[in-house]
Amino acid sequence: TPARRIAPTRAGRSALPFRDLLAPASRREDTREAAVTRARPTLEAPIHSPTMHAVTSSPAALALRSNASSARLSRVARAPARAHARCRRVTAIMDAADASSAEMGSSAALDSMDADDENEAAAEKLARDVAIELAVIADETRAADVRVLGVSKKVHWARYFLLATAFNRPQMRAVAEKIRDHLNETYGTQIAKSVAQNSDWVCVDAADIIVHVFTPSSRQFYDIETLYKDAVDVELPFETERPISQEEEDEFEVF
Repeated sequence: TPARRIAPTRAGRSALPFRDLLAPASRREDTREAAVTRARPTLEAPIHSPTMHAVTSSPAALALRSNASSARLSRVARAPARAHARCRRVTAIMDAADASSAEMGSSAALDSMDADDENEAAAEKLARDVAIELAVIADETRAADVRVLGVSKKVHWARYFLLATAFNRPQMRAVAEKIRDHLNETYGTQIAKSVAQNSDWVCVDAADIIVHVFTPSSRQFYDIETLYKDAVDVELPFETERPISQEEEDEFEVF
């Protein structure tokens, strides 16, 4: 018998013999459904292999799967602990860094304080030495009652006061000018000449040292010594003329 010819397939339709194509439509549908039904068990049947079943069901495979599951659960259980330990390590590192920074900061602060103390002591000594130099100049200009008072604990704008008494205005101006010229030439200051020509009190501002030159009446009127009675009286390298107090005058016998 001649071989059966198979009609070409179309999309969504099963291959059927020509004799089935010539059959009525209802029969063709029945034939197609039968063909699909016969093919379904082959397509949908699960793969069953005795060898694979034996391998996957062996004690070693079961133990392997059990070990893998246990390891996975153990990793999941250990995750919070590892995260907590990591946080503790980071916290410890940050605390150590803060402690180191604080220690370095305190050490730097102490060093800065020591440096400030040294600078303050040096500035105090320099101002004291210059004040004594100016006092010597005032004494050489025949000023009387020359005194140097340390006022750094009383005021913030000066360290020492130099007080001197001149017996007339020309002498008062001469003392102030000699002190001003010495400061400008020796220490490079730029102290201007005083414009007060007819006053009884001349003041020379040399930053840390303030020079006051009075006439006897103005010295007694302003009374700087009493105003700064807690100031330190600096010892001078010369003997200066002091005014006679009222008690000393009373000691003299009047004839």
